[in-house]
Amino acid sequence: MFDIPYVTTGFKILKLQCSTEVKSKIEYEWVNVDSMGNQALFLGGNSSLSLFASSFNGCKANCIYFTDDNFDYSTASLNGLGYNMGVFSMEDGTIKHHNKGKSLSSFAPPVWYI
Repeated sequence: MFDIPYVTTGFKILKLQCSTEVKSKIEYEWVNVDSMGNQALFLGGNSSLSLFASSFNGCKANCIYFTDDNFDYSTASLNGLGYNMGVFSMEDGTIKHHNKGKSLSSFAPPVWYI
């Protein structure tokens, strides 16, 4: 095993919400999102999407699936990129990582196949 100089520790989700309307001017504010319900969010280097988890076998609701996005580190390292990938549970704040070994790729998997 080798030392990983960075690791994802969590996510904070916000939504833009209409807060007030004054003289035909609408004002917005960022509001914390504590649960996505039946939604699952997929974050990648070149694509991100949200979908109903119940529509896909094995997909967990209220979770964020993410790929490694530290491109600065990958170009300066022989360790490659793609080991900081996992699933973040909004319910309990835990992360389950996909790849615990060395990655020889200089790119993380950027596309989700659904």
